[in-house]
This record gives sequence, C-alpha cells and structure tokens, in this order.
Amino acid sequence: MAGGIGSRFWPKSRNTYPKQFIDILGSGKSLLQLTYQRFLK
Repeated sequence: MAGGIGSRFWPKSRNTYPKQFIDILGSGKSLLQLTYQRFLK
C-alpha cells in the first residue's frame, strides 16, 4: 500500500481521492481511519 500511484485501485483511487481514504477492507472506514484507531489504543 505504501508508495506508488495506486493504479491497481483505479477507478476508486484517483489523484483527488487517494487510496488511504478508500474503504478497501469493507469495514466502513478508510485505511487512515483504521490506522488512527490503532494509534489511540
């Protein structure tokens, strides 16, 4: 997930909506939100 232009996640991932903000796991939260929740624990 780190680096790259996110072409494997296109069309969900775009310059205006990067892959960190996509709900890839189907949890209703973005990867950034999940990371923040883990940080708070």
